[in-house]
Amino acid sequence: MVIDDVRSKGCGHPTQKKVRSLLEQLYKYAARYDLVTRDYARYLDIDRHKPKVKKKPFTVRQRNKLWRGLDEMPEQTKIVLMLIYSGCRVGEFRHIKKSDVKLRRRLLVVRHSKTDAGRNRYIPIPKKLMPWYEALMQSEGTYLCTRTNGSRHTYDSFRRAVFNPVMEHFNLKHTPHECRHTLASMLDSADINRTVTKLILGHSLEGVTERVYTHKSVRELLRAIDKVCN
Repeated sequence: MVIDDVRSKGCGHPTQKKVRSLLEQLYKYAARYDLVTRDYARYLDIDRHKPKVKKKPFTVRQRNKLWRGLDEMPEQTKIVLMLIYSGCRVGEFRHIKKSDVKLRRRLLVVRHSKTDAGRNRYIPIPKKLMPWYEALMQSEGTYLCTRTNGSRHTYDSFRRAVFNPVMEHFNLKHTPHECRHTLASMLDSADINRTVTKLILGHSLEGVTERVYTHKSVRELLRAIDKVCN
């Protein structure tokens, strides 16, 4: 009945799943204090997950198009390529402070992420892109990716001022999140170790509760990113 009510309001699989999870927790709590004898939440049927439009990574030809067209609109195109080769979510990239850009070690530190696995992770900077990061470090503002007045981009302002103009100029149809899928695809095609890929993208590591970066693991991250961006 609860799920039917949620469904009648137009809520799909994600919301229904959260409601069922909440009911399961309530039943678990009630069972602890002998308030119920059976967990009925587990028998609730919810709608099947309907995937959104399939994400399409940038193809090799499209990436080459961006590289060849750098002189046409350099500032925005460089940011798009930096987003592709970092594998960051837009929200993560927008929140990177210059204090978290470690140029000598060629690393970015992601502090802000939608997932626990994504926070406080190291992202390797490709050698090829180092001059771009060095230039941004000399710009105004606290954050790496900023507006002309030095303030941090919002998601909408990032799309409006940076991403969408590049897509329109080069006649490409992609979303910012597809930059992340592009790096995942490149790492897979380059046969990069799955653990290294998960460290870069901020995916959870099975059986690991805390990310530990050693000199060896950092070197592996740098080798991996230089392999796909050469």
